[in-house]
Amino acid sequence: MMMNDAHPILSCAEAGEFEAAFFGGDEEREWAAMQAAGRGVAEAILKDFEEIGGFPAEGTVLVLAGKGHNAG
Repeated sequence: MMMNDAHPILSCAEAGEFEAAFFGGDEEREWAAMQAAGRGVAEAILKDFEEIGGFPAEGTVLVLAGKGHNAG
């Protein structure tokens, strides 16, 4: 598999260091990023359902996400 420098795979420690540097402790920016990520996941799920005829009227989606900021 070829590595893509645009989307590196980070260890947990590296991800924590990146987030600390990127957000600089700004919880408002962190919250906005988590909301954007959640919207992105929801939009991707709906797009996947479009391929099979749309989301059912009585449909339910279960999201299993990590603890902490990973799950928003």
